[in-house]
Amino acid sequence: MAAGEFERPQEDFEVEISDLDQVGATTGPSKPLRSVPLPRFSPRQRRLQLAFTTGIVVLAVLIILGSTAPVRELVSGALSGPTPTPLPALVPGTDLFYIQAGPSWGHLSIDGRAVSHLPAPGIDPPLRLSRGRHTLVWRAYPFSTQRCTLTVPAHPHADTCHYEQARGPVIPAYASIIIFSESLNTLSTSERAALIQATRQALERKQYSEIVQPGEFYALASGGSGSKHDPCKVQAQLFLCYVMAEQPVRARLSFPLDLDTSPNSPCSMARTCRFEDQDCRLFCDVPLMLSQTSPPAAQVWKVIVVVRSFWQYETLDGQMMASHEADTFMGGLENEHFVPLLISRDGSGWQVSPLFLNPQALFGDPVCDSALVDAQIVTDAFMIKHVPISIAYRSVAGPNLADGCVVVMTPQPGPDMTPTSPASPPQVAYCLHRFGVLLAANDVAHHQWPYLPVANAREKQLAQRLVSILLST
Repeated sequence: MAAGEFERPQEDFEVEISDLDQVGATTGPSKPLRSVPLPRFSPRQRRLQLAFTTGIVVLAVLIILGSTAPVRELVSGALSGPTPTPLPALVPGTDLFYIQAGPSWGHLSIDGRAVSHLPAPGIDPPLRLSRGRHTLVWRAYPFSTQRCTLTVPAHPHADTCHYEQARGPVIPAYASIIIFSESLNTLSTSERAALIQATRQALERKQYSEIVQPGEFYALASGGSGSKHDPCKVQAQLFLCYVMAEQPVRARLSFPLDLDTSPNSPCSMARTCRFEDQDCRLFCDVPLMLSQTSPPAAQVWKVIVVVRSFWQYETLDGQMMASHEADTFMGGLENEHFVPLLISRDGSGWQVSPLFLNPQALFGDPVCDSALVDAQIVTDAFMIKHVPISIAYRSVAGPNLADGCVVVMTPQPGPDMTPTSPASPPQVAYCLHRFGVLLAANDVAHHQWPYLPVANAREKQLAQRLVSILLST
Protein backbone atom coordinates (compact mmCIF):
# COMPACT_ATOMS: atom_id res chain seq x y z
CA MET A 1 0.00 0.00 0.00
CA ALA A 2 1.51 3.34 -1.07
CA ALA A 3 2.49 5.85 1.49
CA GLY A 4 -0.20 8.27 2.49
CA GLU A 5 -3.02 5.89 1.64
CA PHE A 6 -5.29 4.29 4.27
CA GLU A 7 -7.58 1.35 4.23
CA ARG A 8 -11.32 2.24 4.13
CA PRO A 9 -13.82 0.21 6.05
CA GLN A 10 -15.58 -2.41 4.03
CA GLU A 11 -18.93 -0.75 4.32
CA ASP A 12 -17.55 2.39 2.59
CA PHE A 13 -17.67 2.56 -1.16
CA GLU A 14 -16.84 5.02 -3.93
CA VAL A 15 -19.11 6.47 -6.55
CA GLU A 16 -17.66 7.46 -9.92
CA ILE A 17 -19.41 10.20 -11.85
CA SER A 18 -18.94 10.21 -15.63
CA ASP A 19 -19.91 12.64 -18.30
CA LEU A 20 -22.62 11.01 -20.41
CA ASP A 21 -21.46 12.84 -23.51
CA GLN A 22 -18.07 11.33 -23.20
CA VAL A 23 -19.24 7.77 -22.67
CA GLY A 24 -18.03 5.63 -25.60
CA ALA A 25 -15.80 8.40 -27.02
CA THR A 26 -12.67 7.11 -28.66
CA THR A 27 -10.63 10.24 -28.55
CA GLY A 28 -7.96 9.95 -26.02
CA PRO A 29 -7.80 7.93 -23.03
CA SER A 30 -10.56 8.42 -20.40
CA LYS A 31 -9.75 10.73 -17.55
CA PRO A 32 -10.63 9.29 -14.21
CA LEU A 33 -13.10 11.45 -12.14
CA ARG A 34 -12.84 12.22 -8.47
CA SER A 35 -14.95 9.89 -6.24
CA VAL A 36 -17.39 11.54 -3.64
CA PRO A 37 -17.95 9.50 -0.50
CA LEU A 38 -21.56 9.28 0.93
CA PRO A 39 -22.11 10.47 4.51
CA ARG A 40 -21.58 7.85 7.09
CA PHE A 41 -24.13 7.32 10.06
CA SER A 42 -23.29 6.15 13.48
CA PRO A 43 -25.22 3.18 14.93
CA ARG A 44 -27.30 5.53 17.13
CA GLN A 45 -28.31 7.66 14.16
CA ARG A 46 -29.31 4.62 12.17
CA ARG A 47 -31.57 3.44 15.04
CA LEU A 48 -33.26 6.83 15.20
CA GLN A 49 -33.75 6.78 11.46
CA LEU A 50 -35.35 3.35 11.64
CA ALA A 51 -37.67 4.38 14.46
CA PHE A 52 -38.77 7.50 12.60
CA THR A 53 -39.48 5.55 9.45
CA THR A 54 -41.42 2.89 11.37
CA GLY A 55 -43.52 5.57 13.13
CA ILE A 56 -44.51 7.14 9.82
CA VAL A 57 -45.62 3.75 8.50
CA VAL A 58 -47.66 2.94 11.66
CA LEU A 59 -49.32 6.39 11.64
CA ALA A 60 -50.31 5.92 8.01
CA VAL A 61 -51.83 2.53 8.81
CA LEU A 62 -53.76 3.95 11.77
CA ILE A 63 -55.13 6.79 9.65
CA ILE A 64 -56.36 4.32 7.07
CA LEU A 65 -57.93 1.99 9.66
CA GLY A 66 -59.40 4.85 11.69
CA SER A 67 -61.52 5.88 8.75
CA THR A 68 -63.74 2.79 9.36
CA ALA A 69 -66.56 2.98 12.03
CA PRO A 70 -65.89 -0.41 13.74
CA VAL A 71 -62.28 0.52 14.40
CA ARG A 72 -63.26 3.95 15.74
CA GLU A 73 -65.72 2.36 18.21
CA LEU A 74 -63.11 -0.18 19.28
CA VAL A 75 -60.49 2.48 19.91
CA SER A 76 -62.98 4.76 21.69
CA GLY A 77 -64.09 1.93 23.99
CA ALA A 78 -60.48 1.07 24.79
CA LEU A 79 -59.64 4.67 25.68
CA SER A 80 -62.80 5.56 27.65
CA GLY A 81 -63.35 2.29 29.48
CA PRO A 82 -66.67 0.38 29.78
CA THR A 83 -69.87 2.28 28.85
CA PRO A 84 -71.95 3.13 31.99
CA THR A 85 -75.47 1.70 32.20
CA PRO A 86 -77.95 4.55 31.41
CA LEU A 87 -80.30 5.58 34.28
CA PRO A 88 -83.98 4.84 33.69
CA ALA A 89 -86.08 7.87 32.78
CA LEU A 90 -88.05 9.45 35.64
CA VAL A 91 -91.79 8.91 35.68
CA PRO A 92 -93.34 12.26 34.71
CA GLY A 93 -94.00 14.39 37.78
CA THR A 94 -91.97 12.37 40.27
CA ASP A 95 -89.54 15.28 40.61
CA LEU A 96 -92.26 17.95 41.01
CA PHE A 97 -93.23 19.12 44.50
CA TYR A 98 -95.45 21.66 46.22
CA ILE A 99 -94.93 22.73 49.83
CA GLN A 100 -97.68 22.87 52.46
CA ALA A 101 -96.35 24.37 55.66
CA GLY A 102 -97.43 26.68 58.45
CA PRO A 103 -97.16 29.09 60.07
CA SER A 104 -96.53 31.50 57.22
CA TRP A 105 -93.57 33.11 59.00
CA GLY A 106 -91.57 29.89 58.71
CA HIS A 107 -88.62 29.32 56.36
CA LEU A 108 -87.67 26.26 54.28
CA SER A 109 -84.22 25.27 53.07
CA ILE A 110 -83.36 22.41 50.70
CA ASP A 111 -79.81 21.06 50.82
CA GLY A 112 -78.74 24.17 52.72
CA ARG A 113 -80.20 26.66 50.23
CA ALA A 114 -83.15 28.85 51.26
CA VAL A 115 -86.43 28.59 49.32
CA SER A 116 -87.68 32.15 48.94
CA HIS A 117 -91.27 31.26 48.00
CA LEU A 118 -93.25 28.13 48.85
CA PRO A 119 -95.25 27.07 45.77
CA ALA A 120 -98.95 26.56 46.51
CA PRO A 121 -100.99 23.98 44.57
CA GLY A 122 -103.18 25.46 41.88
CA ILE A 123 -101.45 28.85 42.17
CA ASP A 124 -97.72 28.45 41.55
CA PRO A 125 -95.66 26.08 39.41
CA PRO A 126 -94.16 23.26 41.50
CA LEU A 127 -90.54 22.92 42.55
CA ARG A 128 -88.42 20.57 40.45
CA LEU A 129 -85.84 18.62 42.44
CA SER A 130 -82.84 16.95 40.83
CA ARG A 131 -82.31 13.21 40.92
CA GLY A 132 -80.82 11.99 44.20
CA ARG A 133 -81.29 12.52 47.92
CA HIS A 134 -82.26 15.88 49.42
CA THR A 135 -82.43 17.25 52.97
CA LEU A 136 -85.27 19.63 53.84
CA VAL A 137 -85.30 21.82 56.97
CA TRP A 138 -88.36 23.78 58.17
CA ARG A 139 -87.90 26.47 60.82
CA ALA A 140 -90.80 28.46 62.33
CA TYR A 141 -89.93 29.85 65.74
CA PRO A 142 -91.08 29.14 68.45
CA PHE A 143 -92.00 25.72 67.02
CA SER A 144 -89.38 23.00 66.95
CA THR A 145 -87.20 22.74 63.83
CA GLN A 146 -88.24 19.91 61.51
CA ARG A 147 -85.82 17.97 59.27
CA CYS A 148 -86.52 15.24 56.76
CA THR A 149 -85.00 13.57 53.71
CA LEU A 150 -86.49 13.01 50.28
CA THR A 151 -85.22 10.99 47.32
CA VAL A 152 -85.90 11.49 43.62
CA PRO A 153 -87.19 9.07 42.50
CA ALA A 154 -88.97 8.21 45.73
CA HIS A 155 -87.50 5.68 48.13
CA PRO A 156 -90.36 4.97 50.57
CA HIS A 157 -88.26 2.92 52.99
CA ALA A 158 -85.59 5.61 53.29
CA ASP A 159 -87.51 8.88 52.83
CA THR A 160 -88.62 10.59 56.04
CA CYS A 161 -90.52 13.55 54.54
CA HIS A 162 -94.31 13.37 54.70
CA TYR A 163 -95.75 13.91 51.25
CA GLU A 164 -98.83 12.93 49.31
CA GLN A 165 -100.06 13.25 45.76
CA ALA A 166 -101.42 16.67 44.86
CA ARG A 167 -104.93 16.79 43.47
CA GLY A 168 -106.77 19.46 41.56
CA PRO A 169 -107.86 20.46 38.06
CA VAL A 170 -104.93 22.88 37.55
CA ILE A 171 -102.25 20.82 39.29
CA PRO A 172 -99.74 18.92 37.10
CA ALA A 173 -100.34 15.20 37.08
CA TYR A 174 -98.28 13.19 39.58
CA ALA A 175 -96.93 16.23 41.43
CA SER A 176 -96.66 15.73 45.19
CA ILE A 177 -97.19 17.95 48.24
CA ILE A 178 -94.52 17.94 50.93
CA ILE A 179 -96.20 18.65 54.29
CA PHE A 180 -94.73 20.26 57.39
CA SER A 181 -97.38 20.38 60.13
CA GLU A 182 -97.16 22.17 63.45
CA SER A 183 -99.26 21.50 66.54
CA LEU A 184 -99.29 22.05 70.28
CA ASN A 185 -96.86 19.12 70.49
CA THR A 186 -94.14 21.01 68.61
CA LEU A 187 -94.15 23.90 71.12
CA SER A 188 -92.26 24.15 74.37
CA THR A 189 -94.25 23.73 77.57
CA SER A 190 -94.37 27.46 78.26
CA GLU A 191 -95.33 28.44 74.70
CA ARG A 192 -97.98 25.73 74.60
CA ALA A 193 -99.57 26.97 77.83
CA ALA A 194 -99.51 30.56 76.61
CA LEU A 195 -101.20 29.66 73.31
CA ILE A 196 -103.91 27.61 75.01
CA GLN A 197 -104.65 30.47 77.37
CA ALA A 198 -104.87 32.98 74.51
CA THR A 199 -107.21 30.66 72.57
CA ARG A 200 -109.52 30.16 75.52
CA GLN A 201 -109.75 33.89 76.08
CA ALA A 202 -110.56 34.49 72.42
CA LEU A 203 -113.34 31.86 72.49
CA GLU A 204 -114.78 33.28 75.70
CA ARG A 205 -115.25 36.58 73.91
CA LYS A 206 -117.45 34.73 71.39
CA GLN A 207 -120.40 34.18 73.73
CA TYR A 208 -123.95 34.75 72.51
CA SER A 209 -127.16 35.22 74.50
CA GLU A 210 -130.92 35.34 73.94
CA ILE A 211 -134.07 35.19 76.04
CA VAL A 212 -136.16 32.02 76.08
CA GLN A 213 -139.71 33.26 76.27
CA PRO A 214 -142.41 31.43 78.28
CA GLY A 215 -143.84 28.60 76.19
CA GLU A 216 -140.64 28.13 74.16
CA PHE A 217 -138.52 24.99 74.37
CA TYR A 218 -134.87 24.59 75.36
CA ALA A 219 -132.62 21.53 75.62
CA LEU A 220 -132.07 20.11 79.08
CA ALA A 221 -130.45 16.75 79.78
CA SER A 222 -131.43 16.38 83.45
CA GLY A 223 -134.15 17.44 85.82
CA GLY A 224 -131.79 19.16 88.23
CA SER A 225 -132.67 22.67 87.10
CA GLY A 226 -135.94 22.88 89.02
CA SER A 227 -138.11 21.32 86.30
CA LYS A 228 -141.12 19.50 87.61
CA HIS A 229 -140.72 16.46 85.37
CA ASP A 230 -137.96 14.41 83.81
CA PRO A 231 -137.05 16.36 80.66
CA CYS A 232 -136.11 13.23 78.68
CA LYS A 233 -138.70 11.15 76.85
CA VAL A 234 -138.73 8.50 74.11
CA GLN A 235 -140.46 9.61 70.95
CA ALA A 236 -140.35 7.71 67.65
CA GLN A 237 -137.58 5.54 69.13
CA LEU A 238 -135.51 8.67 69.89
CA PHE A 239 -134.35 9.77 73.34
CA LEU A 240 -135.22 13.50 73.33
CA CYS A 241 -134.43 15.82 76.25
CA TYR A 242 -136.03 19.29 76.45
CA VAL A 243 -138.45 21.35 78.52
CA MET A 244 -140.83 24.28 78.03
CA ALA A 245 -139.92 27.55 79.72
CA GLU A 246 -142.40 28.68 82.34
CA GLN A 247 -140.75 32.05 82.82
CA PRO A 248 -138.28 34.19 80.84
CA VAL A 249 -134.89 32.50 80.89
CA ARG A 250 -131.59 34.01 79.83
CA ALA A 251 -129.71 31.53 77.66
CA ARG A 252 -125.96 31.96 77.07
CA LEU A 253 -124.16 29.96 74.40
CA SER A 254 -120.41 29.38 74.74
CA PHE A 255 -117.77 27.32 72.93
CA PRO A 256 -115.11 25.99 75.32
CA LEU A 257 -111.94 24.49 73.86
CA ASP A 258 -111.76 20.68 73.84
CA LEU A 259 -108.24 19.45 74.68
CA ASP A 260 -109.16 16.05 76.09
CA THR A 261 -106.99 13.54 74.21
CA SER A 262 -107.46 10.68 76.67
CA PRO A 263 -108.20 7.31 75.03
CA ASN A 264 -111.61 7.05 76.74
CA SER A 265 -112.90 10.44 75.63
CA PRO A 266 -115.91 10.28 73.27
CA CYS A 267 -113.93 12.07 70.59
CA SER A 268 -111.09 9.55 70.80
CA MET A 269 -113.39 6.56 70.66
CA ALA A 270 -115.40 7.86 67.70
CA ARG A 271 -112.36 9.45 65.99
CA THR A 272 -114.51 12.46 65.13
CA CYS A 273 -111.88 15.05 66.05
CA ARG A 274 -109.39 14.18 63.32
CA PHE A 275 -108.90 16.05 60.07
CA GLU A 276 -106.41 15.09 57.35
CA ASP A 277 -104.73 12.63 59.72
CA GLN A 278 -104.25 15.25 62.44
CA ASP A 279 -105.83 15.37 65.90
CA CYS A 280 -107.45 18.79 65.99
CA ARG A 281 -107.60 18.81 69.78
CA LEU A 282 -103.88 19.59 69.40
CA PHE A 283 -104.62 22.19 66.68
CA CYS A 284 -104.74 21.00 63.05
CA ASP A 285 -102.43 22.82 60.68
CA VAL A 286 -104.47 23.59 57.53
CA PRO A 287 -102.82 26.50 55.63
CA LEU A 288 -104.24 25.63 52.20
CA MET A 289 -107.83 25.13 53.32
CA LEU A 290 -107.92 28.59 54.93
CA SER A 291 -105.90 30.32 52.21
CA GLN A 292 -108.68 32.86 51.47
CA THR A 293 -109.32 33.90 55.07
CA SER A 294 -106.45 36.37 55.41
CA PRO A 295 -104.34 38.70 53.25
CA PRO A 296 -101.58 36.84 51.35
CA ALA A 297 -98.83 38.72 53.20
CA ALA A 298 -100.30 38.14 56.67
CA GLN A 299 -97.96 36.34 59.07
CA VAL A 300 -100.44 33.89 60.56
CA TRP A 301 -100.85 30.27 61.53
CA LYS A 302 -104.11 28.83 60.15
CA VAL A 303 -105.51 26.02 62.25
CA ILE A 304 -108.67 24.13 63.17
CA VAL A 305 -109.50 23.43 66.80
CA VAL A 306 -112.21 21.39 68.50
CA VAL A 307 -114.82 23.13 70.61
CA ARG A 308 -117.99 22.05 72.34
CA SER A 309 -121.18 24.10 72.33
CA PHE A 310 -122.84 24.51 75.75
CA TRP A 311 -125.84 26.43 77.03
CA GLN A 312 -126.10 28.09 80.40
CA TYR A 313 -129.55 29.02 81.68
CA GLU A 314 -130.35 31.53 84.40
CA THR A 315 -133.25 33.66 85.53
CA LEU A 316 -133.35 37.31 84.55
CA ASP A 317 -132.17 38.22 88.06
CA GLY A 318 -129.06 36.05 87.65
CA GLN A 319 -130.07 32.84 89.44
CA MET A 320 -128.35 29.83 87.85
CA MET A 321 -130.74 27.19 86.53
CA ALA A 322 -128.43 24.88 84.51
CA SER A 323 -124.96 24.98 82.96
CA HIS A 324 -122.94 22.93 80.47
CA GLU A 325 -126.07 21.78 78.66
CA ALA A 326 -125.18 20.47 75.22
CA ASP A 327 -126.56 22.25 72.15
CA THR A 328 -128.68 19.24 71.23
CA PHE A 329 -131.86 17.64 72.52
CA MET A 330 -130.61 14.18 71.57
CA GLY A 331 -129.91 12.45 74.87
CA GLY A 332 -126.29 11.28 75.21
CA LEU A 333 -125.15 12.80 71.91
CA GLU A 334 -121.73 14.45 71.96
CA ASN A 335 -121.38 17.76 70.17
CA GLU A 336 -117.78 18.49 69.18
CA HIS A 337 -117.28 20.98 66.38
CA PHE A 338 -114.40 22.21 64.23
CA VAL A 339 -113.72 25.95 64.42
CA PRO A 340 -110.98 27.68 62.36
CA LEU A 341 -108.57 30.11 64.00
CA LEU A 342 -106.08 32.65 62.71
CA ILE A 343 -103.10 32.80 65.07
CA SER A 344 -100.29 35.34 64.99
CA ARG A 345 -97.44 36.17 67.32
CA ASP A 346 -95.87 39.48 68.20
CA GLY A 347 -93.81 40.97 71.01
CA SER A 348 -96.72 40.74 73.43
CA GLY A 349 -97.39 37.04 72.78
CA TRP A 350 -100.01 35.02 70.90
CA GLN A 351 -102.97 36.69 69.16
CA VAL A 352 -105.96 34.45 68.31
CA SER A 353 -108.99 35.24 66.11
CA PRO A 354 -111.82 32.64 65.83
CA LEU A 355 -113.53 32.53 62.42
CA PHE A 356 -117.21 32.09 63.25
CA LEU A 357 -119.60 32.41 60.29
CA ASN A 358 -116.79 33.16 57.83
CA PRO A 359 -118.03 32.39 54.30
CA GLN A 360 -114.46 31.59 53.18
CA ALA A 361 -114.00 28.89 55.85
CA LEU A 362 -115.27 25.34 55.52
CA PHE A 363 -116.06 25.21 59.22
CA GLY A 364 -117.00 27.83 61.79
CA ASP A 365 -120.73 27.45 62.39
CA PRO A 366 -121.09 25.13 65.39
CA VAL A 367 -124.80 25.92 65.81
CA CYS A 368 -125.63 24.75 62.29
CA ASP A 369 -123.34 21.76 62.81
CA SER A 370 -125.55 20.71 65.74
CA ALA A 371 -128.67 21.47 63.73
CA LEU A 372 -127.62 19.31 60.79
CA VAL A 373 -126.63 16.37 62.99
CA ASP A 374 -129.97 16.47 64.82
CA ALA A 375 -131.91 16.91 61.57
CA GLN A 376 -130.18 13.98 59.87
CA ILE A 377 -130.92 11.71 62.84
CA VAL A 378 -134.52 12.79 63.43
CA THR A 379 -135.64 13.43 59.85
CA ASP A 380 -133.82 10.65 58.03
CA ALA A 381 -136.32 10.49 55.13
CA PHE A 382 -139.34 12.11 53.55
CA MET A 383 -142.42 9.96 53.29
CA ILE A 384 -144.30 10.68 50.06
CA LYS A 385 -147.18 8.31 49.37
CA HIS A 386 -145.70 5.97 51.98
CA VAL A 387 -142.39 5.84 50.09
CA PRO A 388 -139.22 7.08 51.87
CA ILE A 389 -137.35 9.69 49.84
CA SER A 390 -133.81 10.86 50.56
CA ILE A 391 -133.29 14.46 51.64
CA ALA A 392 -130.92 17.27 50.69
CA TYR A 393 -130.01 19.52 53.62
CA ARG A 394 -129.08 23.21 53.65
CA SER A 395 -128.64 25.41 56.69
CA VAL A 396 -127.90 28.97 57.74
CA ALA A 397 -127.53 30.89 60.98
CA GLY A 398 -127.93 34.57 61.71
CA PRO A 399 -125.36 36.97 63.15
CA ASN A 400 -126.44 36.06 66.68
CA LEU A 401 -125.73 32.35 66.99
CA ALA A 402 -128.08 32.17 69.98
CA ASP A 403 -130.99 32.81 67.58
CA GLY A 404 -130.44 29.35 66.13
CA CYS A 405 -130.08 27.81 62.69
CA VAL A 406 -132.70 26.95 60.10
CA VAL A 407 -132.42 23.67 58.18
CA VAL A 408 -134.12 23.43 54.79
CA MET A 409 -134.87 19.86 53.73
CA THR A 410 -135.80 19.07 50.14
CA PRO A 411 -136.71 15.58 48.83
CA GLN A 412 -134.34 14.35 46.14
CA PRO A 413 -135.73 13.04 42.84
CA GLY A 414 -135.43 9.31 42.45
CA PRO A 415 -136.98 6.33 40.69
CA ASP A 416 -139.59 5.97 43.44
CA MET A 417 -140.64 9.62 43.48
CA THR A 418 -143.63 10.74 41.42
CA PRO A 419 -143.05 14.18 39.87
CA THR A 420 -145.43 16.87 41.07
CA SER A 421 -147.18 19.28 38.77
CA PRO A 422 -145.99 22.89 38.65
CA ALA A 423 -149.17 23.92 40.46
CA SER A 424 -148.47 21.58 43.42
CA PRO A 425 -146.93 23.20 46.52
CA PRO A 426 -143.23 22.39 46.93
CA GLN A 427 -142.48 19.62 49.40
CA VAL A 428 -139.84 21.57 51.31
CA ALA A 429 -139.59 21.29 55.08
CA TYR A 430 -138.21 23.94 57.43
CA CYS A 431 -136.83 23.06 60.85
CA LEU A 432 -135.45 25.62 63.30
CA HIS A 433 -132.70 24.49 65.66
CA ARG A 434 -132.99 26.88 68.60
CA PHE A 435 -131.69 26.53 72.18
CA GLY A 436 -130.64 23.00 71.23
CA VAL A 437 -134.15 21.86 70.20
CA LEU A 438 -135.15 21.00 66.62
CA LEU A 439 -138.56 22.57 65.91
CA ALA A 440 -140.96 21.95 63.04
CA ALA A 441 -141.09 25.44 61.49
CA ASN A 442 -143.66 24.88 58.71
CA ASP A 443 -146.58 22.59 57.93
CA VAL A 444 -144.52 20.25 55.73
CA ALA A 445 -142.08 19.55 58.57
CA HIS A 446 -144.90 19.05 61.07
CA HIS A 447 -146.68 16.64 58.70
CA GLN A 448 -143.53 14.65 57.98
CA TRP A 449 -142.32 14.42 61.60
CA PRO A 450 -145.25 15.02 63.96
CA TYR A 451 -143.20 14.06 67.05
CA LEU A 452 -141.10 17.23 66.75
CA PRO A 453 -142.11 20.19 68.93
CA VAL A 454 -143.74 22.93 66.85
CA ALA A 455 -142.32 26.43 66.53
CA ASN A 456 -144.54 29.29 67.69
CA ALA A 457 -145.37 32.31 65.54
CA ARG A 458 -142.27 34.24 66.66
CA GLU A 459 -140.01 31.30 65.92
CA LYS A 460 -141.61 30.68 62.52
CA GLN A 461 -141.00 34.30 61.62
CA LEU A 462 -137.34 33.90 62.64
CA ALA A 463 -137.09 30.75 60.50
CA GLN A 464 -138.53 32.57 57.46
CA ARG A 465 -136.02 35.38 57.91
CA LEU A 466 -133.12 32.91 57.98
CA VAL A 467 -134.52 31.07 54.94
CA SER A 468 -134.52 34.34 53.00
CA ILE A 469 -130.83 34.75 53.88
CA LEU A 470 -130.13 31.22 52.67
CA LEU A 471 -132.01 31.70 49.38
CA SER A 472 -130.19 34.95 48.68
CA THR A 473 -126.73 33.37 48.83
